[in-house]
Amino acid sequence: MVHLPGSIKLNLKGKTPGNSNGYHYESSEGDAVLTLNPKTKGLHGHAQTSDGHSYVLEYCGANGHVWKLMDIGHMAMEAEVALELPVEFKV
Repeated sequence: MVHLPGSIKLNLKGKTPGNSNGYHYESSEGDAVLTLNPKTKGLHGHAQTSDGHSYVLEYCGANGHVWKLMDIGHMAMEAEVALELPVEFKV
């Protein structure tokens, strides 16, 4: 179980596809994807709550981890990017 600020609890749903160190957590309160660094035993990742808050998890070494609330309202809009996928991924 993962605890977000505001007493939000997310349950482990399983590993993320293609990443043996990635974990997916969710509940009716939100959703998160966290990745474990096997060398440092630290986690990093992203969580979004059902009320629209967005958090990043940062590993701070011996000091542990911190959740940082993202100020999405002041972030630059995403630019459109064209990707050329390998043939095996094309639909």
